[in-house]
Amino acid sequence: MLMLVVALVTAVDGQVIRIGIGSCAHQDSTQVAWDAVAEWEPDLFVHLEDAVYADTQDSLAMRSIYLKGFGNPKFKSIRKQVPFLATWDDHDYGANDAGASYPMRRASQALFLEFWDESDSSERRLRDGLYASKVINKNGQPVRVILLDTRFFRSDWSKDSSAGRRYEQDRDPRKTMLGEAQWAWIERELQQPADLRLIASSIQVINDEHGWKCWGNFPLERERIFNLVQALPKIATVFVRVALHRTLPGDCRGKTNV
Repeated sequence: MLMLVVALVTAVDGQVIRIGIGSCAHQDSTQVAWDAVAEWEPDLFVHLEDAVYADTQDSLAMRSIYLKGFGNPKFKSIRKQVPFLATWDDHDYGANDAGASYPMRRASQALFLEFWDESDSSERRLRDGLYASKVINKNGQPVRVILLDTRFFRSDWSKDSSAGRRYEQDRDPRKTMLGEAQWAWIERELQQPADLRLIASSIQVINDEHGWKCWGNFPLERERIFNLVQALPKIATVFVRVALHRTLPGDCRGKTNV
């Protein structure tokens, strides 16, 4: 399991808001990292992607994988101790690098919400997509976590024939990363009050040189989210993502006005 842990400190009296961010919990692994999370006692853990590896178009097979992964004793224990906010990436969505063309996306969403114990009244049970937000507030200093869904609505990427990239940079304005319903939602979210915003994406936002799964495969969509953040209330905003499997530094200078 890969993990990034972030500590956020409020400015007034030293109160600490602890937010853990992690990914890639394979159902066949022991998942010993949850011991460290339990010791750290975060106020929230954001599971940003791949809670299981369930690449399949068979809903029964996917359910079996979920049963194994969510039956892990350490995972079951930490879920009793720490609040979670979760979205998916490709492997718990159902297919490597898949987007809106994945044929089992609605069945996959139903299983995801079932195993994450999403309440029956949750908006995510009433609409397509797993985007969501949560506010953590200590002493009147709110941190807003905005969780994106970069799978359910995403147009297909195009393979790049060059040696340096997996996918080409596609500037077709008809292509979308989030879908218009989610774009409208995030615009509303960015207008809500907060001292700090974390925008959590299951794929890289800033680094686009490698051409694997990243916002840079749709440069117009990437520009759109940067411009949106800049245009709305000036609140400190951090983009977070974890499952790199190696470090790839990103630099958006010269590419955007953010």
